[in-house]
Amino acid sequence: MKKALFFLLAASAAPAQDAAVAPVSAPVSLPASSAPPANVPIASANLLSVARVVKADGVQRVEVITDGQAATDGDVWNGPMAAIIPPKGEVVWDLGQQVPIEAALVQGDNNDVYILWASDDGTNWKQIWRAGPYSNDGLRTRTQGNLGASARFVKITGEGGDNLYSVGELQLYASGATLSNPPLMRKLPPPPPPAPFNPSWLVLAVLTVGLFMFFTRRRPTAEAKPEAPKS
Repeated sequence: MKKALFFLLAASAAPAQDAAVAPVSAPVSLPASSAPPANVPIASANLLSVARVVKADGVQRVEVITDGQAATDGDVWNGPMAAIIPPKGEVVWDLGQQVPIEAALVQGDNNDVYILWASDDGTNWKQIWRAGPYSNDGLRTRTQGNLGASARFVKITGEGGDNLYSVGELQLYASGATLSNPPLMRKLPPPPPPAPFNPSWLVLAVLTVGLFMFFTRRRPTAEAKPEAPKS
């Protein structure tokens, strides 16, 4: 119900959000800072760190999928560190050249299936991994080795679940050994906002003090005065 309400609100506010989450319709180069150091071998580098997005129609915050920073597992599915993918949506990357793909890591909403596709030409696609649902709630990380694939283009799509998809991170490697220690940074969710001021305790304290003072002042007059001694 919360997810459905989120998408209804997002749809009604779409015109105002165009500037912030405009769909990517043309190749977009990732920042140079996301590229791995020159002395890092390709087997241990995230292949998507130097890829460019060539399609992400309707996807919100597509850049977070390959920024190397994932949310903490269990974090809310539509938090700021997750890209929101609409039903039947997809994100396509150009890796720049044909490269081997042996292992993959994806962090996505728990109750959906996330499918990784590979292509030599960006037109004909082959499914190389289905990352299944996870039992616990929130964003959850799945990994897979021994993919034995190669591609120039890759894409990710969502399937099943509640048709509401989000991906916090996607990483691809030419060596399955990298999955034993992937260079994945985890970020804790932001702390909850402070609770709004509740004046009820203050009212209670004032009433308590007032009652105490009232009865304290009345006590001498309420007590009977002692009789004067008889002469």
